Amino acid sequence: MLRLPSLAGVTACALLWSASCTGGTPGSSAPEAEPRPSPEPGIVRLDPSTADSLAVRVLTVAYGEGTYEIAIPGEVLPAPENFAIVSAPTGGRIAAIAAHEGEYVRRGQIVLQLESAEFADMAASYLEARADVAFYRSQAERAASLVEQQVSPESALEKAQAELSRAEARVSAAYARLRALDVTDEQIEAWQTTTRERPLLPVYAPISGFIDRHEVDLGTSVNAYQEMLSIVDPSRVLVRGFLSPDDATAARPGTPVTIEQRVGSARSTAARITTVQPALDEANRSLVVNILTPATEGWPVPGQAVRLRIEARAEQGSIRIPTDALVYDADRPSVFVESEPGSWMLRAIEIGRMTESEVFVLSGLAAGDRVATSQVFALKALLRVAEYGEE
Repeated sequence: MLRLPSLAGVTACALLWSASCTGGTPGSSAPEAEPRPSPEPGIVRLDPSTADSLAVRVLTVAYGEGTYEIAIPGEVLPAPENFAIVSAPTGGRIAAIAAHEGEYVRRGQIVLQLESAEFADMAASYLEARADVAFYRSQAERAASLVEQQVSPESALEKAQAELSRAEARVSAAYARLRALDVTDEQIEAWQTTTRERPLLPVYAPISGFIDRHEVDLGTSVNAYQEMLSIVDPSRVLVRGFLSPDDATAARPGTPVTIEQRVGSARSTAARITTVQPALDEANRSLVVNILTPATEGWPVPGQAVRLRIEARAEQGSIRIPTDALVYDADRPSVFVESEPGSWMLRAIEIGRMTESEVFVLSGLAAGDRVATSQVFALKALLRVAEYGEE
């Protein structure tokens, strides 16, 4: 093995070699050079002075578990149960707007009123069916009395009871249609004692929150199930992160994650992955992770782009080294391993996952190996000087 001299010694030797080639005495013969041992490929030795000058930091590698971070982009959406679209329960015309964009409404509060002929027909059908029930009930009671007195035949009672059953069925069907429009029992009962000049159908807020946007104006005609407005409760949000399929095993429900406004931003919140979707997102071919989290002081905001830092757990038995230890030799990832004090061997390794600060080694290192984590480019340069100096 070739032991490298100090850097100062290399310079001095180079000057003396130049002088002997250009300024020697005419006629004198150069002294015969002593044979030098050929260097072992991939090994560099440092004399104590050079070793002290470089002060290479060393890491003794070991197998073990640990965590690492994966940074991915994300977007903020309202939590599914905190977002509602209010659609028209039936066709009609917007007769009144009770709440406007940006206003806070409570669940069950009236937000719109519709003037609807279809609703008026439903209400009329219900009232008629109720009247029929009252009539046929009295007829059935009278028929029962006459049968008991043997004045009327049994068939008259059976006919009256059948008419009563049909009337009660019509009441049930009309009631179900009205309840499907969110008409309350109080409103229905009020129809028995009041006269309605305009068939106004109230539309209620299904959740508490802020009105996000209106899709209709006063007087707008709407069809059944047409979207009229949306309501958002921003107190809880859904953050969707887009993960590379290569990192699929790193994200599981319960994995810790930090949500940041941007890189280096002081505004962040800690959460955990709620679910991981089983198939890739068609738009960007990424695996989608879902995080349901409360919004702290109004942040994150639905519609915002964020950055997610996932704290993933490394597989058991992995070896990790700092990225500063990595050097490439003819496009092969390599590290300098200390074979003995002051002696460094360039060793090729196979790497797997790579983060901003760490490299996961698949092969080429074993527990107990001492790896240089600084001055690796200086070691590579000295190795090349040793190799080319022997050519």
